[in-house]
This record gives sequence, C-alpha cells and structure tokens, in this order.
Amino acid sequence: MEVEKEMNSSSGRRDSALRILRCQESLKDMYTDSNIFHESKSTSQIQLQDVKRGSVIGRGTFGQVRSLTSLLFTHETSLTQASSGNSMNSIDDNVVEEGNSQSSNDPMSDISSPQKYVLKEIRGSILNQGDATAVEAAAIDLARESRFLQLLSRHENIISVYSTGGCEGSRNFFILMEKINKTLDDLIQGEWKFLQKNIGSIAVQKYLKEQVSDQQHDFDLSKTSKDLKREATNNFLLLRLQIIEGIASGLSFLHEHKDVKSSNIGISSEGVPIIFDFGLARELKDKDRVDEEGNYKLTKMVGSFRYMSPEAYKGEPYGLASDVHSFSLLFYEALALEKPFHRIHPLRFQRAVFEKKKRPKINKSVPKDIRQLLERGWHPEPMNRPSAKQIGDFVKTYIAINK
Repeated sequence: MEVEKEMNSSSGRRDSALRILRCQESLKDMYTDSNIFHESKSTSQIQLQDVKRGSVIGRGTFGQVRSLTSLLFTHETSLTQASSGNSMNSIDDNVVEEGNSQSSNDPMSDISSPQKYVLKEIRGSILNQGDATAVEAAAIDLARESRFLQLLSRHENIISVYSTGGCEGSRNFFILMEKINKTLDDLIQGEWKFLQKNIGSIAVQKYLKEQVSDQQHDFDLSKTSKDLKREATNNFLLLRLQIIEGIASGLSFLHEHKDVKSSNIGISSEGVPIIFDFGLARELKDKDRVDEEGNYKLTKMVGSFRYMSPEAYKGEPYGLASDVHSFSLLFYEALALEKPFHRIHPLRFQRAVFEKKKRPKINKSVPKDIRQLLERGWHPEPMNRPSAKQIGDFVKTYIAINK
C-alpha cells in the first residue's frame, strides 16, 4: 500500500527516482578503491509478488525482519546462496533471471518450507513517518548491508543470503536470508543459565558430556559426585568455547564488523554460531589508513555502547583491534552468563569505562590462561590486543587439549 501511494503521484515517483540514484552513488563509493568489491555477476532476484510477507519478528535501527508465509515463484528463478561477487547494476536492472537450472543441493529449492527463511526490509515506522531523509538513510543502509552479505555469506559462521527483491534504494527493496531461530543472548539467558544452575544433576552432566564428546562414551556413574560435577563444569566451559571459536572464525573472516554483541550472534538449528546484521559493516580501505598499527580514520562511536572500544568512543582512529575489544567482552559474557558492566549505573558508565578504564572482573574459576586472553583482548591499547584469528586458534587448541 505504501509503495502504491508513492508511485501514484508524480512527486512520489520523482522522490523515488532520486533516492534510488543517490543509493546507487553510495554503493559506487563501496567499489571505489576497494580490495574486496569487484565487478562481476550479480546474485539472482525475485519479484515482489513471489513473496508473501508474514509478521514482523525483529526490528533494528533502520530495518525489520519478517517471516514468510509462502514463496510463490511465477518464473523459473535460480535462487542460490550468494557468491562472493556482485555487480553495480543500473537502477533498471531489476528483473528475474530466467532459464537457469537449480542445483540439486540448493537450499532454496525446498520452496515448500518458507519458515526456513526471512525477509529483511526497511523498518515500517520509518516508511510511515514521512521523513524522506530517514527513508533514504534506511534504504542506503539496507542496500549496503545487502552487498556485504552477498560478498561474505559463503562462510559457515556468517548468515546466508539467498536473493534480493525490488530495486536497491526503493522503499520495497528486501533481502531474503536464512532464518535465525535464537540469538546468543537467548542461549545465554535460557539454556546456559539452566545448565549452570543444574550442573549437579546427573541428567545435565550426561547432556554436557554428549555435547562436547567426539565419540559416544558410557556415562561413568562410579565416579564421586564431586568428580562428576568437576567434569561437567569443564564440559560446560568447552561447550561455550565451541561457540566462541565459531564466532572468532567468522569474525576473522569478516575482518571488520562493528556491532559485535550477543543479540547480533544467532544460533542455527545445528548449534552453529552465526554473525548477522551488517548494517554497520564497512571495508577498511588503504586510503583511510593513518598509521602502521592498522588504525583507520572512521566514524565516531560506531557500535553498541556496552561493547564499544575506547578508541571508537573517543573518535580516535581505530581498526580491527576495535572488533577484538568488543568480541572479548562478548567472550566474557559467554563465560560469566551476564552482561559486561551490568552493575555500573548508566549515568556513571562513560566515566567508569572510558575514562577510568574499568574492565569486568573475571571469576577465579575461569582457567588462568583464558583470563589472561580476555584481559589482552580488552586491553586499553589496541596494539596490545591479539587478533580474532589468534583468539580462535587459542580457543581451538584449548578445547582439543581439555576434552
């Protein structure tokens, strides 16, 4: 209905055309001096009538996520997981690719299961408030996120995008992607807190052993309750470290994702951690580099306040180490089962964290080498932090040794 209203007026058509043009100019900037975006074949698109929208199941600053009630293909459309390349198409290049055969293992070939996928679009409240500037900002944000997803979603720890619909920059543009049923925050607040509370239960101890063991082993009831609880505590740590290792792998692949927080990490039905929501992602380009330590001239205060690095908060040049700082606080959250700095009053937060450099207190029950890794990860000086890959490699080795 909103799209029809816009297109039925000459002013609406003019505003729409200008917004699409400005969006295309913004996208071209992504390709200028880029080391990752290149001209190549675009991912397939589906027509608006091919998708029947369901209810809104999630909202962000600019976008919202909807469930699907059905996928009705009126054309033979090739819908496959996005490849690493995509092109800068003209604003009229918005047609469905026809005549392409689908791969037998194409996840989108199972069109009878729309519940496996979601649609991300511009937030309804932005479209309805009548602020043309806000609509344009949201449209550009979604289009840029789409380009990043099409480039990066081939990694198992990055959300998969399968197609787009509508024209980039238009009010009805959307991204078709895999559905995430729960976030890491849900996992922490639900299953993990339950397991922690009931760590002395034989049923929980059996469950934890099954989750972290490579092979099936009989549960040894001849052990003392103290030994069983000690083993379960170790297995619970390994269970969480497996998730952390996956996030580190995805983050290492991304190189740059400025909104690392538990509500932006999803968990697949197979228990695999998935990084999603790329509205804040951007490439670190050589032209923006300001020193040899890997810092770049970027925007101030990007990301979530609680997880933000000191250099990002202060508006200083920052780079990949800023993500490591945020990730280390997320790592802490997975171990402590609580938000970092949750006891600090919001009015005292900036002074305590960014001026006095307060950091979370790690429980002594956490192994010393992991405590030291966390402390290095959120070190005030970016150059003293390890890389995401180094954290991932350390965690992977720790799991292998302590299974």
